[in-house]
Amino acid sequence: MTTFSHRLAHIKTLDCFDIVDLHFEIQEAIKTAYRLRKDPKQLSLAIELCEESISISDIVIEAMKEKHRARLKEYEDVVGMKPSNTKFFYPSHHGYSQLSIILRRSGDADRGAVITKKIESEGWGSCRYEDI
Repeated sequence: MTTFSHRLAHIKTLDCFDIVDLHFEIQEAIKTAYRLRKDPKQLSLAIELCEESISISDIVIEAMKEKHRARLKEYEDVVGMKPSNTKFFYPSHHGYSQLSIILRRSGDADRGAVITKKIESEGWGSCRYEDI
């Protein structure tokens, strides 16, 4: 259980802005724990954080799109016209990238393949975009 577990359990009650913020908070915690990976507890924490991040990735990508829509609407309300670029670009997923490295180094390619399938199906890191 991490410091994020309570918010993750109630993620469906959060708005898109809070979900995206939570995603990036977890990302920063992953970076911090992984930097200290020589300590087995920190490596375990990094793995757990990556897993938590991946477990909500489908919710997060939808929240990112919703946040993008809200920002476009805000722009239109303030400026009085639609922005010329409304594209949402699918970002990379740090938790996935980090866990992939850990799994590859530990020789757990099968688990890595399952995670890769999930992330790819959601569009993360695909260089795709869609008009919102």
